[in-house]
Amino acid sequence: MDAPTSPVGIELDELGKFFALYAERRSRGDDRVMPMFSARVDAAWHHLATDPADLALFCHRFAGTPIGHAPVKGAGRVDWVDEYTDRFGALPAVWFADASGKIDAEILSRYERTGTVVTNWDCSPVPSGGEGDDEVATPTRTAAARRS
Repeated sequence: MDAPTSPVGIELDELGKFFALYAERRSRGDDRVMPMFSARVDAAWHHLATDPADLALFCHRFAGTPIGHAPVKGAGRVDWVDEYTDRFGALPAVWFADASGKIDAEILSRYERTGTVVTNWDCSPVPSGGEGDDEVATPTRTAAARRS
């Protein structure tokens, strides 16, 4: 696996949007799994989690509440993409990148053609302090590794 590089603005911006959508879902009583399918954005989450105070401030800024990180494996259509598109526009390419920043052109192309994301994932946000809250600063597998 390529070593993740430190996150830059876009990864953190996208993580903030993801947290905002998660908090909105929770406020509506929607507790469905909200898969984090981007290894690159997830790497930014793990990097941020190396400093719990920074993570807490980030969560408060974008979601108004602490957010935990839990291992949740799955595959299929990523249902929150429609909510994202309605609020923020099209997903940027960073969502289709592995931890090192390499774009999965196949999944990105399918998204650009159909507006849907169908892929695998291995984690999800959870209410902080909840069951399975790992908040560990370890990188996730690349998108290619998740598909194998």
